[in-house]
Amino acid sequence: MPTNIGSLNESALHKSLKELKAVDGDVIECPVDGYIVDIKQADRLVEIQTRNLHRVVPKIKDLVERYSLHLVYPIAARTTITKSLDNGSEKQRRSPKKGTIYEVFAALVAAPTLITHPHFSLEVAMIHEEQVRVFDEQKGWRRRHWVIVERRLIELIATHCFNGAKDLWMLFAGRLPAEFTTKDIAESVQITRRLAQQAVYCLRHCGTIDVVGKKRNELIYKLTSGDQDNNFVR
Repeated sequence: MPTNIGSLNESALHKSLKELKAVDGDVIECPVDGYIVDIKQADRLVEIQTRNLHRVVPKIKDLVERYSLHLVYPIAARTTITKSLDNGSEKQRRSPKKGTIYEVFAALVAAPTLITHPHFSLEVAMIHEEQVRVFDEQKGWRRRHWVIVERRLIELIATHCFNGAKDLWMLFAGRLPAEFTTKDIAESVQITRRLAQQAVYCLRHCGTIDVVGKKRNELIYKLTSGDQDNNFVR
């Protein structure tokens, strides 16, 4: 069984993902170079981040210089919302919002070049999660004062692993013309224009795409010369 050195306050979602990733011989919540690492395996460190990546970027950038580090990041492909009512009962419904793998770019804008580090790998876990919400008239105005107090794992649906910027580009491979805009990206995979812009931001910083022109107010991009030789465009 995995060895648990310490016990930290953590969300139910974080705990569930940690239990899924840990195997016999792993050390959980292990001190490493002044940090507490979620899982220490024989050949790498495993970190699980269920919220904004910017919170752990300094830690990851430091550790990845000395260790192989594998980051697990969940995206909710399906969400069940559970509202805890004042009378002690609960009301459940399925959220119409469905997350996609392309949301990985919204996370990576916090550190777009991290994926290019030879010691770093990223695993996106597509999950069905439960959001537990309570009413708080002082908070949560965007959700009509229903505040998320817990996220729980219902099911792991699929995983996607990224070991470099080319793996990120493969999410668009064969879907775009040789020269393209953020509008082309958004339409090719049915994502928002903002998310397409975040994808371009990450890919540009990784050196995967370059700006080659401008049409009206839109920049035009293409793959860097080395990647074009690998037939990553249609």
